[in-house]
Amino acid sequence: MLAAAATGEVRREMTLRRWWAVAGLVLFAATWKLWTPQMEFPQVPLFGWAGSLPLFFDWLAFGILLGSLAAAAWKPDSRRIWIAIAISLSVSMVLDQHRLQPWAWQLLLMAIWWSSAGVGQVGNLPHVVLTISIYFWSAISKLDADFVCSHGQTLIEALFRSVGINAVNWPTNCKSWLAILLPIGELLVATGFCWPRTRRVALFGATALHVGLILALGPLGLGHRPGVLLWNVAFIGHDWLLFGARSFVVPPSGGSSQHEAFRLKAGLRTAVVTFVCVWPVTERWGLCDRWLAWSVYSAHSERVSVTLTAAGLRRLPESARRCVTDGELPLDRWSLVALDAPISPQLRFQFGVVDWLRRRCGEENLVEVIVQHSHGAGGNIERLPVEQLDERRRAFLVNTQPRSTKSP
Repeated sequence: MLAAAATGEVRREMTLRRWWAVAGLVLFAATWKLWTPQMEFPQVPLFGWAGSLPLFFDWLAFGILLGSLAAAAWKPDSRRIWIAIAISLSVSMVLDQHRLQPWAWQLLLMAIWWSSAGVGQVGNLPHVVLTISIYFWSAISKLDADFVCSHGQTLIEALFRSVGINAVNWPTNCKSWLAILLPIGELLVATGFCWPRTRRVALFGATALHVGLILALGPLGLGHRPGVLLWNVAFIGHDWLLFGARSFVVPPSGGSSQHEAFRLKAGLRTAVVTFVCVWPVTERWGLCDRWLAWSVYSAHSERVSVTLTAAGLRRLPESARRCVTDGELPLDRWSLVALDAPISPQLRFQFGVVDWLRRRCGEENLVEVIVQHSHGAGGNIERLPVEQLDERRRAFLVNTQPRSTKSP
């Protein structure tokens, strides 16, 4: 009976690997502009030295990534394939911080795990812990007045609009109570996944959360880009494969020397998983990026826009000119139009985009940088002259210099 259970666990792990290989291919196809060299939106490397690398590296990393994901869908038990996925995806992220999308970060963490262990060696426990961590920190990021007063109510209105109900004129208090149910639901899901007896209920709750988000963010709601919707679809399948049946941890086979090596590797993996799950606690102090802390759909973020002269507007890429209103260019809207992907919420990245605009349009044509902090009761707007931009950028420990504006 134990052997049959172990065989079933191995089969489910293989299916989970295939699921994410296929899901990764679909997600990269939906956001392909973000992962290739392009001149419609600036690229800001993670490290300064990466800015001097030729654009050929983007194509090489993306090509290896797609080929490896296709190979993983066919042969998911190959550690070498998952190593290639982890390395190529890491290189792509180093070349542009914008690529640190939350779904890509999740895929990278799983690829690192699968590249360090064969199928059936350690089971799915690390992915269970990571999944619980994602729901937990996503809930924590929304448990504040800013979310309830802004993004939360927007999601509630969009959810009801998607099913033909107009909630715009509903009392604010009513929408606030409904909005707070989203992070509370995520917290209950994270808690429910911790114990076998409550996992089935939590699984249905998680599915309902993702279906609700797909309705609210989809064509009948807010009309978000396909990548956001596809990540929610991928997460539904991910949850059912992980929590649809009881998880087993399959012990390694072999002699004592192999067992000692396994225990050493297991200790390192445990340390990595623990770090990844605890690291988000530092997000409020700026030591962990918001998306890497699973702070999605929360109101705790900054939005940057710039105002330009008429001469500066004429030098903008076509995709940026379509987003300008009264001489003001919102960077988040430009990212969606140019790349079909949301902009990185990190201020350092958005300041790097502003510096790219300053070089492209001319410093004399960049009038003002507008930073909107949070969105809701605690939000405020900061207006910066161009002269202060370099001073603010130097305060960041991570690179804020954009890549060259030369055509590929």
